[in-house]
Amino acid sequence: HSAAVQYNGYDYNIDRETNKVTSTVEINYNEFDIKKFYEDNEEEEEPNLTVDEVEKKYISLGAECKRK
Repeated sequence: HSAAVQYNGYDYNIDRETNKVTSTVEINYNEFDIKKFYEDNEEEEEPNLTVDEVEKKYISLGAECKRK
């Protein structure tokens, strides 16, 4: 997965059941390169580099986010 290589901190789990595949991605924000993520995904000159803002971006891309 390219995001794991680009931004670090990703852990992927794929569960295959009959007629169903569930993919879960956990992101460790202590390892995640938030600045690089924003440089690649935003046009703002000075982005708000917070976990909340990254979560909003993922939700806007269609992800379902749950915090632990």
